Amino acid sequence: MTLLATAPTPPLAPAPPPRSHFVHVPTPGDHYSPATGSAVITIIHELAKAHAAHHLPSSIIVAKGTTAGYPPYPAGTLLEANLPLALPSKPKRLADAALARLLLARPFSANLYANIPSVLPHQFDGTLFLHNAPAPIPLLRKKLPHARLVLYAHNQLFNTYTPREIRHILAHADAILCVSNFLAKDLATRAATASPKIKTVLNPVDTDTFSPAPSPPTGIPTILFLGRMLPEKGPDLLLKAAAQIATPNRPFTLRLVGSQNFNAQDPLTPYEQSLRSLAAHPALAGRTQFLPFTPRQKLPDLYRSASLFVVPSNWDEPFGLTVAEALASGLPTIASNRGGIPEAAENAALYFSPPNTDQLAAHLADLLDNPDHRTALAAKSRARALQLSTAAQYAALTKALLLP
Repeated sequence: MTLLATAPTPPLAPAPPPRSHFVHVPTPGDHYSPATGSAVITIIHELAKAHAAHHLPSSIIVAKGTTAGYPPYPAGTLLEANLPLALPSKPKRLADAALARLLLARPFSANLYANIPSVLPHQFDGTLFLHNAPAPIPLLRKKLPHARLVLYAHNQLFNTYTPREIRHILAHADAILCVSNFLAKDLATRAATASPKIKTVLNPVDTDTFSPAPSPPTGIPTILFLGRMLPEKGPDLLLKAAAQIATPNRPFTLRLVGSQNFNAQDPLTPYEQSLRSLAAHPALAGRTQFLPFTPRQKLPDLYRSASLFVVPSNWDEPFGLTVAEALASGLPTIASNRGGIPEAAENAALYFSPPNTDQLAAHLADLLDNPDHRTALAAKSRARALQLSTAAQYAALTKALLLP
């Protein structure tokens, strides 16, 4: 009997890692584009890029119409859902807080996200990252029983939550990722439990886009501040400290970049006007430059044109993305020692305690007067930033979520 030859059965393609489809949900109605430099959107962008580099799918769910006027998102698949474009009103938020004490639910805040499942595959079993949104987790656990639900905490989110309510959310979440130990400890304290679901993953920074200048800038040193022009960001502290150390024998240029929001055309706020008044101090005459909000693609050159960077935050900033960007750009950095900022820079920065402008002024004078100190600190900056690279922090995230 003649046997017919048969083609060998091809090997099966390896199955993708479980829950490897990452879906990110920024706040519905939030501006949507990494071109703004907004921290949450920037982190989503970096993680989507890293996930794509591993040939794994990412999606980003936004409210319809949120993308109008912004450049297209360069990584991940954009999914537009019928989500509200505005957060609940203050009376509704107060009602939420009252209802939560009775029902362990915040219906107004949770229902912002009720349509999320409509744009996901049936029986979605990937990983859903809810950025800064604890309220919808119990609701989405019912709607998406097979998904891994991860709260991504970029800020202190639980100021109005009771310990019982926080523990209820922890019970329905698979993990809560915090961008600093400062946030993680605050959450554990509020929850009155050291839950293993609370994990810290520091923010990543693109160390290719943000890199040192080929050679340090020459001429008059430039002190750079970059961020939103708000009292909590502390640009007024920098202006006051700079006025303290401005002498004819210590030349410098003070460059402050940013607006109250992500629009260079917005009129100046009363606070921004007050900054112009501080810059009119005789000691700062001719030394201060104000630039409005600048698109993100122009930021690397702004960092490279500076001699040193100052982060004078006068609040408990959870991490400080500009800190990581300045470090990646090889800038000697002076930073506030509040919140999670010291975790971002570790020993690669000089610290002061706001609103102590005397400490800040002393650090400014030291770095302006000692180029060798600037050079040594710049080397530490870049080394620290490489520890925070997108690849490194993506690996930390997948480890925290126990992905293969």
